[in-house]
Amino acid sequence: MKSRLIVPLLVLVIVLGACTKESPVPDEREETTETGTVSPSYRINAGYDDESGTVTGDMAVTLHNDTGRSLNRAFFNLWPEADEFSPGGLTIRQVAVDGEAAGYEVTDTALEVTGLSIPDGGAAEIAIDFTAAVPDLKHRFGRSGGQVSLGNWFPVLAVHDARGWVTHPYFADGERMET
Repeated sequence: MKSRLIVPLLVLVIVLGACTKESPVPDEREETTETGTVSPSYRINAGYDDESGTVTGDMAVTLHNDTGRSLNRAFFNLWPEADEFSPGGLTIRQVAVDGEAAGYEVTDTALEVTGLSIPDGGAAEIAIDFTAAVPDLKHRFGRSGGQVSLGNWFPVLAVHDARGWVTHPYFADGERMET
């Protein structure tokens, strides 16, 4: 009877040991540079006002340019600007690059930051002040009853690959793959 319990118990201990073993986290900058990656890091300070249903915040995104060429602009997705979240939205109050005011333009769900000069292998910090109006919706970005859902509530750096910046309109059913 004891031998029947020992074998499953041993298997369980071995499996749990394998699952809890720490694995090294790869350095984002060491990932595929031949595809032209941009590796960001974010710092966000924000507060939610339940009465007005708004998130007011500022963020700093450090872009590490591993594209093989200089970058003179960057794109962010502004998913709260999608029609599905109307009358909510994301208002950009100010944009700066390395502490200096920068040019920017919002078109649909995309924020284009201009005036960058990031050489290959270099980095820059983009600071964005914003306000997100959370709509009265039962959705991934919305509020309903006592629940507030803040999916993609801040400007999210767009993907940069070998083709350049990849910006797509908001896709309500999740990620969209291109071939």
